[in-house]
Amino acid sequence: MAERPRRWPAAVGGAIAAAFTLLLLAAVIFVAETVLLGGTTRQWCEESPTFEVGGKVATRCVRERVDTNLVASDVHDIEFFLTFDVPPPSTRFQPEPWPLAESDVEITFTDGEVTVGNARSMSSTYPDEVYEDTR
Repeated sequence: MAERPRRWPAAVGGAIAAAFTLLLLAAVIFVAETVLLGGTTRQWCEESPTFEVGGKVATRCVRERVDTNLVASDVHDIEFFLTFDVPPPSTRFQPEPWPLAESDVEITFTDGEVTVGNARSMSSTYPDEVYEDTR
């Protein structure tokens, strides 16, 4: 009786090659997403909701979006929006340009306004009317 050739070494080699190919493909996709579609988003909200809109108590929030990738221009915006405990869950408004692409953004909520600044003493103060923009 003739001895049959062993096929398991080829099967193991094929499985290893397939796993390596999938790992390489995942790495390429991760790098492509980071370079082409990457960016960061940070958000600050006031601690105690004292802002009232239409009889509903809301929390004022500021969201910073930094799009630094090959597809989009290096856009750095801040968005003002409100969150409600009752529907609608959140309302977003038109982004405002913010020229400082830094990690040291400071947000200060005060009565009637929100101040966005940085550690270099550059700041911009926005009145609460930015939250009432109904675009």
